[in-house]
Amino acid sequence: MERKLIGKEKQQSRGLWEEIFVEDTKEFLDYYYVEKIKDNEIWGSFQGEMLVAMLHLNPYKLCMGDSEIVSNYIVAVATKEEYRHQGRMARLLYQALRKAREIRTPFVFLMPAKEAIYRSFDFVTVYERKDYRLTREVLEKSTDGMQNMMGVSSIYIEEITEATPEKERISTIKELIKYSQSQLQKRYQLFAKRDEQYYTCLIKEQSSQQGGILIARYSDTGEICGYCFVAEEEEVQLRELVCDANKEIEILKAIWETCGRPKDLKLFGGEFSEKGLPVDKIFPCIMVRVTDFSSLAELIPLKTKEKLWIESHPIIEIVDLFFKENQGKYRLTVQKRGNDFFAKAEKVQNSKEVQQDITVFTIEEITRKSFQNLKIFLNEIV
Repeated sequence: MERKLIGKEKQQSRGLWEEIFVEDTKEFLDYYYVEKIKDNEIWGSFQGEMLVAMLHLNPYKLCMGDSEIVSNYIVAVATKEEYRHQGRMARLLYQALRKAREIRTPFVFLMPAKEAIYRSFDFVTVYERKDYRLTREVLEKSTDGMQNMMGVSSIYIEEITEATPEKERISTIKELIKYSQSQLQKRYQLFAKRDEQYYTCLIKEQSSQQGGILIARYSDTGEICGYCFVAEEEEVQLRELVCDANKEIEILKAIWETCGRPKDLKLFGGEFSEKGLPVDKIFPCIMVRVTDFSSLAELIPLKTKEKLWIESHPIIEIVDLFFKENQGKYRLTVQKRGNDFFAKAEKVQNSKEVQQDITVFTIEEITRKSFQNLKIFLNEIV
């Protein structure tokens, strides 16, 4: 009843997507069903020959601490209305977790339509995105250093799209990789790796929404000082502003001018050093689900308090009722790698040999404990 789609079946899943996610445009789906299904997996639930439920597993390279991992981003979780509440989605999610564990992926992640749906499968929200709505009044307000004495902005904006000549596009992407990786590594312990494949695909994604990548540069040197992604279908929407410290307002004003001074700018995702920018809402953006606790433990650097806690809790027990492959007793030790300390979690094969007191955690509790001190930046759409 549940299996991986093969060959032309992957393309045929588009009908179910169009039926459930009516807000997505033809242009966006044209992009998705050319680019994303090249290397993703689609799992489906069938009623006879008819696909009635699906989920997509899109692979992402993630930077986590000093390591690079590949994880699956779960998207397009959909069930035909008349086939809901039959356990189909639970079985598809289990297949996704099993597949991840087979290749020692420590966790999978998704952007929830409703958190409550996924909490019942022990997904935990680890990243809340801040969304901003910047009005004309905010953007017109002058700030220190926004303009020089001649009234000329110290920053200019360029846009990279699919229409940009290839040589220029590739050269700019190389600059952007260096800048974005440097900025994100300074601030975060978990984010999607920016490489040529990432930006090439993202430009196509943004172009399907009449947009591209906006790059801010200093007027005097031409060096990059920030970037964000833009879509301009019905209104100007910006995503994921990353920039030099204290340059947010100046860059946003330059973008606003470049976009023809719309009545406001909507920005999804950002963490600003400047104070007073109006947060429109905080959105529960990313939930994770642990698929291999032993692999996860090796990735998270320990603070002194956590190191001491592990040393005093050499054996723990994890209860995972949905995905029992995680369940069991683990022997914890602390190991040094480079200048940092990490946990090593080895599953105890013969639990009868364990005599000391054991602290018991649900998989949800151990997930919260593992991710609580990580600075995370994940704003991926698909």
